[in-house]
Amino acid sequence: MVTQTVIVESSSEWVGPTLQLLDPDDEDVIVVDAGGVATRGSVNLVRWRYAFTDVAAGRYAWQLLDGGVPVSVGYVTLALVTGEYLGDELKGLAAVVNAEVLDVLTVDTFPELAAVPAATSSLKDKLAWLFMWMRNKSTETGTERKLYADDGTTVVGTAAVSDDGVTFTKGEEA
Repeated sequence: MVTQTVIVESSSEWVGPTLQLLDPDDEDVIVVDAGGVATRGSVNLVRWRYAFTDVAAGRYAWQLLDGGVPVSVGYVTLALVTGEYLGDELKGLAAVVNAEVLDVLTVDTFPELAAVPAATSSLKDKLAWLFMWMRNKSTETGTERKLYADDGTTVVGTAAVSDDGVTFTKGEEA
């Protein structure tokens, strides 16, 4: 059983208003809810939460009725996202995004870079490059600095270096 949530905000203090979902093409009533659960969004705003069961994803017109009289109308898109139906406030989306980000940070692995990343490379590759400089072997002579792959023998990046006794210069990695 799938529940979808529709949020309606109003400055009026209706008592148990009814929300109707309408077919946006012919405006026939599809679902009628007897009353929502009200929470105060701010001093002048009441947020009504309506839960509908087994309503298909799609774009719906809605109208809020107080005593059978339409007092507010609008549109809502109910969409299926990772198994959870979402209403206007994208219920549950924050938890889904958080879980995906946590998964990338703690579970996913990425191979070591085989070359210097471009200036326009992804943030992932830029972070990998910094990590490689902190972790892997590097050598420097009076004219050249090298960064090695994890194997300790493959050169991943080389930069020219110089020092004229006043200024040390490191060239761009290649």
